[in-house]
Amino acid sequence: MINQNQSRVLIDYNIDDDIIGFIKKIDYSQVVIFTQKSIYQLQSDFINRLKNQFNAIVLIIKESDISKDILSATNSITKMVEANVDKDSLLIAYGGGSVSDHVGFIASIFKRGVKYINIPTTLIGMIDASIGGKTALNIGNIKNQIGTFYQPVKTFIDLEQINSMPNTIIKDGFGEMFKYAILSGQEMFYEFHSYIKRKDKSKLHDLIQKCCDIKLNIVEADEKDKNIRKTLNLGHTFGHAIESDSKRQVSHGIAVINGICMEAFLSFKMNCLSKKEFELIYLLSRELTDYSYYVDDIEKYVNWMRSDKKNKNNKIAVIMIKKLGEVELQYFYYDEICSIIKDYNEYFSN
Repeated sequence: MINQNQSRVLIDYNIDDDIIGFIKKIDYSQVVIFTQKSIYQLQSDFINRLKNQFNAIVLIIKESDISKDILSATNSITKMVEANVDKDSLLIAYGGGSVSDHVGFIASIFKRGVKYINIPTTLIGMIDASIGGKTALNIGNIKNQIGTFYQPVKTFIDLEQINSMPNTIIKDGFGEMFKYAILSGQEMFYEFHSYIKRKDKSKLHDLIQKCCDIKLNIVEADEKDKNIRKTLNLGHTFGHAIESDSKRQVSHGIAVINGICMEAFLSFKMNCLSKKEFELIYLLSRELTDYSYYVDDIEKYVNWMRSDKKNKNNKIAVIMIKKLGEVELQYFYYDEICSIIKDYNEYFSN
């Protein structure tokens, strides 16, 4: 049985005609395509096909997370107002996670809500950012401080894009895939590990489907992030702080891999996670990236963590790993996190 959220996602190969057919079903007054220069240069053929088919407006937004600031969002809204875009229009997010966050947010507030679809072009976008209806903007270097829950009417994941996707973009997506592998349990964890060793593209396609299924099922159970959906933040409390602390010099995926290592270390030190599984997680993380984040200014770093949305009662929320396939949300005082990061620095410096 397909749940409502699963019916909103199409995962297949060569789905350009499916996208056009879906848009044709409704007589939208205007179609607006949002993308970034780097994506347009790689995929101009299909973007121009959409533009010509629907007489669409194409808006090029800032690259990477710069598109997730308030000024970028208000600039897009101003351009839509100037183009007389109305409530019966369709917005298209054509790009990675920063594009879907940007478009999802403005779709949720423009004219009190217009429809939008996601066409993710990055691995992170495919398995995480484009699914579930969370939208977000940053405040300076602090991640995701403004946002809404607003579902796209459809997300189109074209597995054929993996074949031409730059390797750096695929590797960055491994951070989110690493998260899903731990949440799912031993079977997917070892399947992911096997893929990393052999790099079989067909296996990657299977893993993408599994990641999407995990997220869709969690969103179906807890769309508004009240309970189980919080577990999808595994690695993100520490990871978002790495992105902020590095002034966005560390990509999201690499930050999440390091964040998972930190949370696994905390879980191990608190006798929550066995040494064997901690070492399994750590060793796989080293196969995903050789970049290890060292926290120079611990107090400054933990202050970044204080901005996390899951925190409450002046405590920092962390997804603790009990074992592969089982996690739990726990809360820690500022000083406790400072202490564990000091231990983490020492442990991985030796």
